[in-house]
Amino acid sequence: MSGLSIQKELFCNEYIIDFNGTQAAIRAKYSIKAAKQQASFLLTSTDIRDRISELINKELGTYKEELRLKIIRELDIIAFADVTKDINIIHKTEIVEGKEHIYYTVEIDETKDSQQSKAIASIKRTDKGIEVKYHDKERALELLGKYGAMWTDNISIETTAQPDTEFKIVAKK
Repeated sequence: MSGLSIQKELFCNEYIIDFNGTQAAIRAKYSIKAAKQQASFLLTSTDIRDRISELINKELGTYKEELRLKIIRELDIIAFADVTKDINIIHKTEIVEGKEHIYYTVEIDETKDSQQSKAIASIKRTDKGIEVKYHDKERALELLGKYGAMWTDNISIETTAQPDTEFKIVAKK
């Protein structure tokens, strides 16, 4: 626990529920009449703001890790989906009351190891048949590459050289 009083600690815990200072002050047993002013005063305190940040980071820590893994899994599916593997467009013809009706269906063969349908952004009927659009594979690969630090847009150089030292930068391939 922090070095805050029990009531201030309670305020911090209540504040992260709905980020409503007045309600947090009331729930932390501050005077109802002075709750708005008390919340305003408490939220200007560095100790209170630091504790609220700690609590938020603690709450979000597990959630952020789970979210990060979900995002990576989804990007992985999009980036490495074999769009011809489990998706079939079937052309069918039916004769109803002497008239020929042509229609198309999309069949997605989902197996335990396949999640191809997650790579599909949309399926719609057009005047030429069925259009299947996929999420942007190139963008998914780019995001995975950035996440894996496979390439960087910025170069950081740290040195202990004196400010008046001259450098010659040579690019090697």
